[in-house]
Amino acid sequence: MKNNNFNLIGHRKVIDYFKVLRKHNRLAHAYMFTGKKGIGKRKAAKYIAMMLNCGEDNPPCLNCPDCRQIISGAHPDLIDISSDKFIKIDEIRMIEKRVFLKNRGLAYKVVIIDNADMLTPEAGNAFLKTLEEPPKDTLFFLITSKPENMLGTIKSRAQKLWFSLSLPEARECLDNLSGGGIDRELVLKISESDLSRASELVSGKLPAIRKRVIESLSVFAKQRGKLKESVFILLTFLRDCLLLKTNNEALVINSDFREKIYRYQKKFTLESIEDKITSLMVLYPALDNININLANNFLANILE
Repeated sequence: MKNNNFNLIGHRKVIDYFKVLRKHNRLAHAYMFTGKKGIGKRKAAKYIAMMLNCGEDNPPCLNCPDCRQIISGAHPDLIDISSDKFIKIDEIRMIEKRVFLKNRGLAYKVVIIDNADMLTPEAGNAFLKTLEEPPKDTLFFLITSKPENMLGTIKSRAQKLWFSLSLPEARECLDNLSGGGIDRELVLKISESDLSRASELVSGKLPAIRKRVIESLSVFAKQRGKLKESVFILLTFLRDCLLLKTNNEALVINSDFREKIYRYQKKFTLESIEDKITSLMVLYPALDNININLANNFLANILE
């Protein structure tokens, strides 16, 4: 599933499922793709859009004009919305106008709404009207990692498909992101196999609090989400200390804090750093339920 600009890893069962639906003319008008962030749900939606609309043998060819325009997001029959913030009613009204226009080349007009759980209540209610009376030859792909945050009435009108990656597929994704120069197993453990977090980890694009957390090597957060972010960053730092101590400096992620990593790892034995990593990895998944003050105290003790 590759060309120079498009590479879909995994999700073969979902792709084959849509092939069967197309063959027997059983396509529904709306599908909800759920699963962890970063595993390729949106890319799979584009792939399916190409597969259903490509006129070449063994579609999608990934190289015909329609395929190339879908990949780039430029096809007039593709409506692709993605936002990390709220999706407002104006965007839904834009969708409503475009879906009722005559198709300009594709057999199926395709609407992709990424982070569909970010629809405001007003936008969700407006979109529900479109789902209740969908235009002909239009497919809606609602993509979310948090289906529990979506309106039940919207969820009930979409067929649900769960997306996941096998461990070999997750490793391949990480290799594509990093060029292969990372400890894949440790990254997957630290990120709990969440490829969105793993992507941040291997690319160095961690939140802005990274500098503060690593420079102070202390954590005090009143918000659970911020606490989890801080622990995640500390895990990357300790992982780098471990690498430096075992003469694997080339694999260090937080290379802009090399001096800090060097000084910290000199203070502890290899076994001590491994124990700190283990303790944080036990604590991390428990942060959703543990008392925040207790968690902050526990973190302070681990880092001493």
